[in-house]
Amino acid sequence: MNEQANAAKPREDVFQITIDGRALEVPKKPGLTIIQVCDAEGIEVPRFCYHPHLTIPANCRMCLVEVEGAPKLMPACHTGLRDGMVVHTRSDRVKAAQEAVLEFLLVNHPVDCPICDQAGECPLQDQYFKYDRRPSRVGDPVRKVKKAKHVQVGPRVTLDQERCVLCTRCIRFMDEVAKEPQLGMFWRNDHAYVDTFPGQPLTSNYSLNTVAICPVGALTSTDFRFRKRVWNLKSAPTLCDGCARGCNAWVDRDRDGNEVYRYRARENEAVNRVWMCDQGFLSYKAHNERRVLAAREGRGAAAKVGRSYEVAARTAERLRTLEGEAGLLVSACASTEDILATLWVAREVFGLSRVYEGGREEGEQDRILLRADRNPNRLGLQIVAEAFGFELLPFDALLEAVDDGKVKALWAVGDEVPVDAQMAAGLFSSLDFFGVQARHRGPLTEVADVVLPAATHASTTGPSSTSWGGCSASGR
Repeated sequence: MNEQANAAKPREDVFQITIDGRALEVPKKPGLTIIQVCDAEGIEVPRFCYHPHLTIPANCRMCLVEVEGAPKLMPACHTGLRDGMVVHTRSDRVKAAQEAVLEFLLVNHPVDCPICDQAGECPLQDQYFKYDRRPSRVGDPVRKVKKAKHVQVGPRVTLDQERCVLCTRCIRFMDEVAKEPQLGMFWRNDHAYVDTFPGQPLTSNYSLNTVAICPVGALTSTDFRFRKRVWNLKSAPTLCDGCARGCNAWVDRDRDGNEVYRYRARENEAVNRVWMCDQGFLSYKAHNERRVLAAREGRGAAAKVGRSYEVAARTAERLRTLEGEAGLLVSACASTEDILATLWVAREVFGLSRVYEGGREEGEQDRILLRADRNPNRLGLQIVAEAFGFELLPFDALLEAVDDGKVKALWAVGDEVPVDAQMAAGLFSSLDFFGVQARHRGPLTEVADVVLPAATHASTTGPSSTSWGGCSASGR
């Protein structure tokens, strides 16, 4: 009897609710709303202003749902749970409200879809076809409110005010996440618009996140604007290698080629949530510029292009003849897999026991994502070197060893150095042999006796150990 009584007794640690006829038990958490439960249960609720990492204004009204006992429709993004709540997300009242909201949002919205960068990944476009799909009853385009187009609000962001639905996502991001309130809403009613404050352009290093979260294509990346249709791009998970944070990202490249067109932030609560800095967003350009695409032997006019595996075999034989005088330089920008392979060969084939640490020099750090250490895998290099029993020496020690004649031959994995590259190239050019496996052409590849091509991290799969002690993987 006691067991039956306990079974019938409602649990105090969960909400027992019903959504669209589905009985659910939801753990009690402060601030839990209907839309969060719907997202967790795979129940689609349309929205424009709601974003899970921003405050909730409930101003777009697209997420209205019917709650039994409530006198009117309630915004799912702002309505908390209570025991016994019965919610309908597909009732006739809800559908009518969704149609009305979309109709009002589209009254003054321009038909820019054929030229809009957001077309193909636009929530407004998708929700119109799913929840409204009716012709406008405001047929006269002259009656539409005209607002400014192609407003350069900052060096990296372009604004089309006519497309804006005033969801305020961009304003809230700049206020709450970037902590740089450079955007605001001006005027009111159908004449309201988003803009920068007078004399304060959108210069934040996180400004491109406003483009990423804009649901209607009002804010676009000046760099990506009109360059490529999104349905002609293919995406793959990758990491931003701009600093030791290791932000998770999507890389979008041409379906018919290998040109990379953009990065997009990929969600990882432990690393970057859903944000990236502007330097990271734009670092995709390194995949297209100054790439080393073929193996080369010789310097200057005597240089010859060859097959990579043949050049690598001849290089290995040459390094064997310089045993005891050769050094190994490994960049902290290399993936953990590349470092593992390099150090295994260095130990087992060439008998080396020390490795010099390369990589980029430090830069500025901010309080959000950007780290001073501009190398994505310094920790990975340290871990692998210790595991293989290598003595890991700083770059300054390599410069001293070359000056003292202790290192007469050098193989470098990666061309990143923490000093002036021209200075390092001048020093390495005096060696009996200098070879480098590099992704980009630069001062070091110009003076190298052998150059082997290397894939960028967005073109390969391989993990990196980031500054926070975690390990993230990049995929093709």
